[in-house]
Amino acid sequence: MVSMLSLPAPSSSAAGAWMPVLDTAGHRRTSTDSHWPVELHGARFVCVLLRGGKTHPDAGRRPVTTSLGLRLPMATGMSYKSSNLEELTLRSAMALDQQKARDDRLVALGEADADDAEEDYDASAQVVDKVTLRLFTEVAKAGKVERALDVARRLHLERSLDLAVRVADRVGQQRLADRIEDVRSGRFPPPADDDGEEDDGGSFGGDAGDDGEYEERITSRAQLMERNNSRVSPEGGRLSTPTKDRGPSDDESDGEGYDGRPDAGEESP
Repeated sequence: MVSMLSLPAPSSSAAGAWMPVLDTAGHRRTSTDSHWPVELHGARFVCVLLRGGKTHPDAGRRPVTTSLGLRLPMATGMSYKSSNLEELTLRSAMALDQQKARDDRLVALGEADADDAEEDYDASAQVVDKVTLRLFTEVAKAGKVERALDVARRLHLERSLDLAVRVADRVGQQRLADRIEDVRSGRFPPPADDDGEEDDGGSFGGDAGDDGEYEERITSRAQLMERNNSRVSPEGGRLSTPTKDRGPSDDESDGEGYDGRPDAGEESP
């Protein structure tokens, strides 16, 4: 078993932890074979294969190295077997966390620029979220709501959570979409203005009505649907949206009050 030391964030008081990244048992011909580690190169484990019960390479000649792809050991059961895509998402997220911890330490020591480190992190997070969204789509289509929500929580960027909401809506998982929106709102709250009030840009409501009174701010899809249902006209079945008065113009007689329907005295063609 090959393990890698996982570095904690500089702001964390926790110590590092060893994370298994490769089970070498499947790469042995006999039980006496072993692997002498050389380095981790990207997602590859470079090592020297030792056969016949040897404990170290022969110092009299140059050893021949081999490269093995990293693969996290995943738990399996009678009715569940993890997919290659799920292993890839977990390994990619772990590598992203290590990159973040390394960049934070370099920034704290003054050896790296904070803006450049943030740009590199966003670019890497976008690649990781792309793989995670593929797994999320598969799980959501299978109707596994709780598991899909767990996968959505692994997303790092706000726009990635927005895409997850759209995917859940497209596959007919409205309850899942609502819960992902709650995750997004808790992780990325709307910005506050200078007066300490939240910006209206993050909500669906908050505009003034015809009577000058502001409507209640809508912050969830369920509230938006409830408001739209309350505006349905019982006669025509259409949404009755509030209208705003037009401001004065140079020519108020052209088209004033015209609503697109013929006047009472005119006959429609």
